[in-house]
Amino acid sequence: MPLSITNDGDETGFTLRIEALPSDIPQEVVAVTPTIYNENGEYLQIKGDILTGDVITVTTKTGNKTVTLTRNGVDSNILNRLVSGSTWLTLKEGTNIFRVEAVRGVKKLRVTLMHRNSYLGV
Repeated sequence: MPLSITNDGDETGFTLRIEALPSDIPQEVVAVTPTIYNENGEYLQIKGDILTGDVITVTTKTGNKTVTLTRNGVDSNILNRLVSGSTWLTLKEGTNIFRVEAVRGVKKLRVTLMHRNSYLGV
């Protein structure tokens, strides 16, 4: 699932939201171990199952790096689920291409990348 994002500002972090799509089966495992890759092969991988209704929010902004799971309305810090070797990905100037993969279930995920253009000194 490729994502093309244009950053008109300086290099910056972003917020990524990974949402498990609805299913007829409550608490179904819809995806396992999602991984976000950039065009240079750097990645950010989150180990474990994603259940129906889960939302994982990853923030890679300088000074505000977080990985949060929202399950049944409860937020949990899951920074400990980042796989060794993961990189806090950023948006370079210009067009950035990301792809999302998973051990299984990637088609049952909705992925949204949000950012604000950032300019040096502003």
